[in-house]
Amino acid sequence: MEVLRLVSQFYAIIAIPVFIFCGFRLRNQRRAMEKKKKIK
Repeated sequence: MEVLRLVSQFYAIIAIPVFIFCGFRLRNQRRAMEKKKKIK
């Protein structure tokens, strides 16, 4: 059970920055698509 708790903490530490990074990239892609639409 102790190992499972350590693994969950390890995943939480990795998942938070990855989640923020993915959300930031998606927002940038959406913004880029909007700019392309405005040009056309």
